[in-house]
Amino acid sequence: MTVSIARAYKPVEIDLWGSKFLTVDLPRSKSEKAKEITREVNVMRENLGTEDWDEVVAKISEGLDLRLDKGPVVKKKPSTLLKAKWKADEISLNRIFEFLSEISMAEFIGPDEDPGDDERPT
Repeated sequence: MTVSIARAYKPVEIDLWGSKFLTVDLPRSKSEKAKEITREVNVMRENLGTEDWDEVVAKISEGLDLRLDKGPVVKKKPSTLLKAKWKADEISLNRIFEFLSEISMAEFIGPDEDPGDDERPT
């Protein structure tokens, strides 16, 4: 068996309303940007009563665009899909945060394992 650093990251497939994306391994510069976005979202989340929820979803969407690759087939960015569902009142902020947690868990566990409950509706 040969282990190579070039193949060490195994992307996880993410389904956003029928559009398939793959998680990406973030190099240092993008990791720093992702940490900055996470900090901003956490501050917004702590002050949720005073923040505009549309701004929170926009910031989360920015982070999704960093973490997910749409590949050559999917036409829309993850942020476009998420913001459209949000504005159409088809998803809650709680569900978005739960979804982000599921992505992180799936990346930690690996693409061959199911981190969630298959019985839960999407």
